[in-house]
Amino acid sequence: MDIIIGVDPGSKSAAFAILTRAGAFVHTDDAGDLTSPDNVRRFADHLDGYIAGCGAASVVLEQVHAMPKQGVTSSFHFGQGYGAIQGIVGAFGLPVTLVRPQVWKKALGLDSSAEKSLTLAREIYPEAAHHLKRKKDHNRGEAILLAHYGLRTL
Repeated sequence: MDIIIGVDPGSKSAAFAILTRAGAFVHTDDAGDLTSPDNVRRFADHLDGYIAGCGAASVVLEQVHAMPKQGVTSSFHFGQGYGAIQGIVGAFGLPVTLVRPQVWKKALGLDSSAEKSLTLAREIYPEAAHHLKRKKDHNRGEAILLAHYGLRTL
């Protein structure tokens, strides 16, 4: 089974989602704050478990940058988490597609609303809805949509 992994780095909590190349939902979860070594290890272990059981895997990672008016410490932590994701994916030797939020959201008819992203993820992948019950699950929803965008464009 070939898979595509969508990763939303999030500002405080990253999330990832896995879809098959056939478009079936496999899994989504929070990666947490990736400035924590324990969370980095857990995220790497999760990916390793899914990659080991598949034929081929690729990653769609939201290409992020520091935001205006974001504090220095906050920007540093955000970049540290983003770098951890790139390091883990690179260590597994997975091909990565970086995509800006404006690009993938426009392609899926979305704006910057996290609630709209969550709603669309539930509509496209109703089997994932139990992972997307809470408002704070928007990172999971966006990770699913990043993988979905990858299915449509890769």
